[in-house]
Amino acid sequence: MNTELMISPFSISALEQSEQQTFETERLVDQIAREFRELLAAAPYTDMRQVTVDALGPRIVLNGILDSYYHKQLVIETIRYAFELVEIIDDLRVTSIA
Repeated sequence: MNTELMISPFSISALEQSEQQTFETERLVDQIAREFRELLAAAPYTDMRQVTVDALGPRIVLNGILDSYYHKQLVIETIRYAFELVEIIDDLRVTSIA
């Protein structure tokens, strides 16, 4: 018995739906990362302009060394709107200049 004929050509498999959702999520994450990079490029503090923003699957990774905890908070608060949409991995470090 040929089972190929029993499968509707119009049905989308769960795997295809999952792949589509993953693709859309990654596209959203890429867009948010791109916009955030543009915001940081215009930041008033040099150390904030050096923060790298990478889209890693469904996550955004922030990486860099900042001069103060205040600058770190500025970076985090700037991207806070995205917290509900994607997972943010905060790999920012603060060095104290004495």
